[in-house]
Amino acid sequence: MATKPKTLISFDVDGTLIHSVGPTANKLHKEAFAAAFRQVFDIDTTIDVVPHHGSTDPLILVKVLEFHGISEEKAMARLPEMQEAMISHFLEHKDRAAAGLEVLPGVVELLTALQKRDDVAVCLVTGNLEPIGWMKMDKLGIKHLFTEPNFGGFGSDYCSGNTDGMGWRDRAELLRIAARRCAEQCGSDLGPRFHIGDAPMDVKAAAAANSHPIGVITGIYTYEQLKEACPTATLLKDMTDINNVLKVCNLLLNLQLGQARQQRQQSDGVAMETEHGGLGYFLGLFYEQRFPEVDDVVMVQVRSIAEMGAYVSLLEYGGIEGMILLSELSRRRIRSVQKLIKVGRQEPVMVLRVDKEKGYIDLSKRRVGQEDLAKCEERFAKSKLVHSIMRHVSETSGVQLEALYEQIGWPLYKLYGHAHDAFRQMITEAEAETVFQRLKDEAHEGKDIPVLTPAVKDGLLRNVRRRLTPQPIKIRADVEMTCFNYDGVEHIKTAMRAALGCSTEANSVMIKLVAPPLYVLTTQTLDKQVGIDVLTQAVEACKASIESNKGNMRVKEAPRAVSEREERALQEELEAAEQANREVAGDSGSDEDFEEGMTMDVDAAPALSM
Repeated sequence: MATKPKTLISFDVDGTLIHSVGPTANKLHKEAFAAAFRQVFDIDTTIDVVPHHGSTDPLILVKVLEFHGISEEKAMARLPEMQEAMISHFLEHKDRAAAGLEVLPGVVELLTALQKRDDVAVCLVTGNLEPIGWMKMDKLGIKHLFTEPNFGGFGSDYCSGNTDGMGWRDRAELLRIAARRCAEQCGSDLGPRFHIGDAPMDVKAAAAANSHPIGVITGIYTYEQLKEACPTATLLKDMTDINNVLKVCNLLLNLQLGQARQQRQQSDGVAMETEHGGLGYFLGLFYEQRFPEVDDVVMVQVRSIAEMGAYVSLLEYGGIEGMILLSELSRRRIRSVQKLIKVGRQEPVMVLRVDKEKGYIDLSKRRVGQEDLAKCEERFAKSKLVHSIMRHVSETSGVQLEALYEQIGWPLYKLYGHAHDAFRQMITEAEAETVFQRLKDEAHEGKDIPVLTPAVKDGLLRNVRRRLTPQPIKIRADVEMTCFNYDGVEHIKTAMRAALGCSTEANSVMIKLVAPPLYVLTTQTLDKQVGIDVLTQAVEACKASIESNKGNMRVKEAPRAVSEREERALQEELEAAEQANREVAGDSGSDEDFEEGMTMDVDAAPALSM
């Protein structure tokens, strides 16, 4: 039986779980810094000489030394000594570890609630050195509430030495370290990951490390500062509303759904092999399998670019993290990584290696061919639409998205190759009943589908028909037509009638004068190519007619599908031309008949109705 995936929730420490109070606020930690500076460099200083909120302990050490004229290279060389000095001083005075510190409201209750769940792992990701971070938790009485054996990502695990304001990159690496340790120590696949912190660096690092960023306004930073650092972060006032925090982490499971699933497992006599640990796992999981197969081409979104390659999220697989090595970005020599791949861009990539135990996925951009690229984009568009429909039905009906996928979505993928194909058949009433009956007979052994209540069925059909019913496509051609022969206007009208004569029962051709000599021919169709063919015939008929009367016609824009924006632009041109013609007609009554002839709307003219 497959190991149940766990949701990983990591917490920052200072300002998130605890805060400093009184004259001894976090005093021992600051003393440990001062002791390290004195012992290793014989410098009497404090960390308050530099901005340090939200940074990691090692970066603070380096930054203070740079302030005193010591190079980054020298500081980094003796960083292990300073860290040891800090830890030694802190542990020597550990009885004062909790002095000037308090656990923030709601923290104990939240950690207790999370500890009771077997689908969640809870750890620290903090800039504190590991022994210092855990000692604070121990002396404040909350260490036992974290997943055991304790793990996480700590300042002592990684330091880039970069003090130019990019410290969030170090924190992002700590989040990745914590995720790897979770997979190794808990012996579990990873589901979604959430990181809760109070500083801009926390939320920014979480987004870069493929963890859902949750900011709490419990430290020194404001809502605006956190939102500016990471616009996609979920921001909370504090953690006193436990249910709200659980909801943000998508951990409020429907108890009745869980009981129903358990009963079904017992009746089947086997345990389900996949438990996905909550609704959050399904926010981006399109398919039943948790991981792609080697050689699959999948759609990813670039989250960050590092020295080794680009970290990406697999959009079809719950947003799990993958990596594109620099050598797999392009077949050509790489002159600029930024020109090949950009943060935020979606890219089709090929899967090279999958380590399901550790959650590592290696990917390649350079091995994706044009045919694979097109297929991937088409599949992703279909899957994304299916997911959007399923999620909307879940939200409006109150049924968990997980249950909808297990009982409807994934079986349709198996029966029809893709759920999108099944949904297309549901557009008509008769075909919809056929799909539901097949789903019942082949996927549920003739038994009623538990989640397919009248509300779910109605919501599903309504969404499918609204989203998948084919919409008419407007096809348009622009031509310039003139005839300076005797009765030229009549010859132009005749040519326009010839174009209208190409209309079919399904595709009606229309022609309008924009401003002499420009005319537009349009038609609406459900089949783009058919519409283009009909309008092409109309253009040719119009051209043949006008040229037979010694006129001229030039195709300015061949028949093509047009967007709403282009249609609005055309309508504005027509209105402007109409206004201009009215003004001209008011100035000169002698040319009234001529003006009317040249500005007539062929669609509205009885003589041209066909």
